[in-house]
Amino acid sequence: MSVNADAGDGGNPLEGFASHLNGLARMADQLMGQYGAAAGGNGQAVEIYDDFAVLHEVHAGLREQTVRQVRDLSRPPMTGPDVRDDVNEQLAMLDRGISARTVYGAGCFDDSEVARQLRTVIEAGEEARIVPDVPMTVRIFDDDCAMLPYYPSESASGGEQPHMVVRQSRLLELIISMFELLWTAATPLPRSGRADSADPSIDRDVLLYLASGATDGMIARHLNVSPRTAQRRVRALMESLGAGSRFQAGIQAARRKLL
Repeated sequence: MSVNADAGDGGNPLEGFASHLNGLARMADQLMGQYGAAAGGNGQAVEIYDDFAVLHEVHAGLREQTVRQVRDLSRPPMTGPDVRDDVNEQLAMLDRGISARTVYGAGCFDDSEVARQLRTVIEAGEEARIVPDVPMTVRIFDDDCAMLPYYPSESASGGEQPHMVVRQSRLLELIISMFELLWTAATPLPRSGRADSADPSIDRDVLLYLASGATDGMIARHLNVSPRTAQRRVRALMESLGAGSRFQAGIQAARRKLL
C-alpha cells in the first residue's frame, strides 16, 4: 500500500495525514481480528500473552535480540513504576548502542514525576517527538516484530494487561508504517535541562511545544523552568508573532521558518 501524507491542492496537510493514519489504524484493527492468534506463541504471526511472567520473559528476549533500533509509540496515562521500568530498559538498550526513537502523546508529560523520568532517557540519547495524541501504545524491535496491548483502543498504556507480539506479516508492516507516519508529522522534543529564564534560545523550544499542542505546565516541566516563566514566555511569543491563540503562534512560527 502506498501512503502519501500530503493533502490535495488547497487542502490541510494535517487533515490528510490524519486521514491516512486513521486508515492505517482501521486496517491494523481488521488484520488483528483476521490473523489466527496463538495463545502463548506457537510461531504464528500474532501471539497473545496473558501470563505476565511469560510476557516479561518474552519482552526481555525481544530486547536482547534487538541489534539496530527500537521504536515506540507512547500514550497516557503513564504511571511511575511502569515508567521507571521502561526508562531502565531503554537506558540499557542505549548503552548497547541501540538507537531509540519515541513518539509521545502530549499527555505523557502531565505528571511531573513521569516527565522527570522521561527526560532522563531523552537526555541519554533517545530521539523523542511529540504529537497531541497517538492511536496506540506499541514497541517495535528492529523490523522483526512489535509488542502492543491486546486491547489497543484502551487508554491505559501500562499495567498488567494481555499483550500481543506481531511478527513478520502485513500487520507488522502496517504498524511500522503507522509509526513512521507519526514520526514524520511529530514535533521534535529538544534536549531538556535547566534553562536560563533570560536566555532567548529557549524561545524556539517553547515554539516547538506550542506547535505540538503542549500546555504551559508541560512546557515548564520539560524545560525545567517555573510555570510562571513558561507562561510569561508563551505570552511574550504570542504577542511578538501577533497570534491570538497558541495554535496560531505555532502556525506563524512555522511560516516564518522559526521552527
